[in-house]
Amino acid sequence: MKKLLSLVAVAAFSALTLPAPAQAASLIGNTVTCTQTNSASSFNCTSASATVGAGQEFGVGSSQVFFGLDLNATSLSIVNVAGSNYTLGQTIVSLSNISSAFTGASFLGSSITGFDASDVTLENGLLTLDFRNTSWQAGSGASISLATAAAVPEPGTWMMMLLGFGLVGGALRRRRRSSASPHMVAA
Repeated sequence: MKKLLSLVAVAAFSALTLPAPAQAASLIGNTVTCTQTNSASSFNCTSASATVGAGQEFGVGSSQVFFGLDLNATSLSIVNVAGSNYTLGQTIVSLSNISSAFTGASFLGSSITGFDASDVTLENGLLTLDFRNTSWQAGSGASISLATAAAVPEPGTWMMMLLGFGLVGGALRRRRRSSASPHMVAA
């Protein structure tokens, strides 16, 4: 019993001293930059960089903003803010400094004619949106989700799991051994 208590004490101490698991990936608080990457387009981002938080981070247009880009913790919303119909011929927008925790972009849907999953790429922290030859209706938009790699337990988590399995195995072995030994009955 003393041995079991000492193992539990060691496990508790280990749990307190091991590093905490990594936080879930999030863009909130990150500074992201926006650029128009096709020189044939007259559209530009209204600001070069923004900190991801509440509200729309970027507007894209020429003399007026035609569509907005709103990043949140793990996704991007694109919406026609001009309130009118228009067609884009040469616009390609890139958002850089996307956290390296995000490994891919999933296209969730679009009401922008000509804009689909093949127009969205995320590589090495650069999210590229190809709006060439797209038609926008008033209120149209799109949604994109940013995906993270599957979580891999940290070494401390593995150690705690192994220690727990060892404690359970030891308790079962001790229980089996005590039930197998003959019991003495007093007369």
